[in-house]
Amino acid sequence: MKPSTEYYLFDIGIYAYSSLYLVLLHLLNFKPYLLAATQAPSHLDLGVQFLAKGQIRATRLCSSSILAIEENPNDYMSHYRRATAFLAIGKGKAALEDLDLVLQLRPDFAAARSQRAGILTKYGRFDEALQEYETMKSDVSKIEELNKLKAAAVEAEELVTHDEAYQEAIGLYEKLIEACPWNSEFRKLRSDALIATGEYSKAVFDLKQLTKLINDNTEGFLKLSLLYYRMAEDEQSLAEIRECLKLDPDHKECFAHYKKVISKLVVKNGLSI
Repeated sequence: MKPSTEYYLFDIGIYAYSSLYLVLLHLLNFKPYLLAATQAPSHLDLGVQFLAKGQIRATRLCSSSILAIEENPNDYMSHYRRATAFLAIGKGKAALEDLDLVLQLRPDFAAARSQRAGILTKYGRFDEALQEYETMKSDVSKIEELNKLKAAAVEAEELVTHDEAYQEAIGLYEKLIEACPWNSEFRKLRSDALIATGEYSKAVFDLKQLTKLINDNTEGFLKLSLLYYRMAEDEQSLAEIRECLKLDPDHKECFAHYKKVISKLVVKNGLSI
């Protein structure tokens, strides 16, 4: 069974692209009920072209900002423009570095501080985000929202650790991941809860996202391979454990599981290696 649609919407790239595409359709006064079946591909292709152009613009803005920064390293607006470009192409950490410098150069730059708070929220760094909003003293609703997210994180951990109430915890982690799509810990904890409840397909989705969120994630590939093995999807288990060994050929646990999967496949299918 494949993961439900809601899990796919948590992927920040898919969510952002889908949202932008809908906005474009609205701006074009698009009427879906007037669209003939034969017209659908051309409209979708047009949407993809718009999205690609947006990425190109962001990349160009990033490049021009780099040149401006080389000419004047203390130009806070160039750093801010580059941060905006980094954010547009999903490079949150690079954007944060530029925003940190912007606020060192211009502490009263509210737009940069607000953008920084937003990125920190996506990473689940609630205390730092709260500090930014409290410094601005302008948006009480954001502070309330962050405090609720902090409380949800604490409650979810308690539900898993003390009560083994995995279903309730999963519901809380869904809300946390929706608000903090770049936080790896919430997704890891949700995958653990999903495995505990036997929802392996949904756990696979989370583990795959973790291999993208965390660099050189040998633990993630190993866990993913072990889960596929438990699901009797041996070929997929082999593919994931090979990814682990690509990152670390000397990884003992990965190599041990690799031999186990290979042995099973040889017996099962007469697989030649």
